[in-house]
Amino acid sequence: MSMWGIGPKMALITLPYIAVTVILHSFYKETFGLDFIPRNIIIIIASVLLFAGIIFYLLTVKTFFKEFKEDKLITSGTYACCRNPIYAAFILFFVPAISFFVNSWLVLTTSLLLYILFKIMIKKEYEYLKSRFGDEYVQYEKKVNELIPFPG
Repeated sequence: MSMWGIGPKMALITLPYIAVTVILHSFYKETFGLDFIPRNIIIIIASVLLFAGIIFYLLTVKTFFKEFKEDKLITSGTYACCRNPIYAAFILFFVPAISFFVNSWLVLTTSLLLYILFKIMIKKEYEYLKSRFGDEYVQYEKKVNELIPFPG
């Protein structure tokens, strides 16, 4: 298992999908738009999601690169809030922010695709972590959310 986990495989599937949704939205704005929400509210939501996502992602990357080289299970920082904070940043913050900025519920379905791919593919990462860290990972898995960041 590389340090990138399932991320590259998820990206290879998701990037073409999000591109298609953005293109479809550009041709059918009236069909796929979030017109039932005032535009200023959409921009505020998108901005908050993007800002929160950037902060969350940067904190995660800082923790990851600091502790990954120590060859130990990372359980501090954002990893104390959820076991998969890098995936959470994209599924919960970045993709929804993009969808609100382009004003499209169709683009928002990319988060659903990412979540489905995550649930299918993450099993390999979990198997690796269990074999690598044993009971330490099993205990961590029991007490920390998988994807939704809530402090433990």
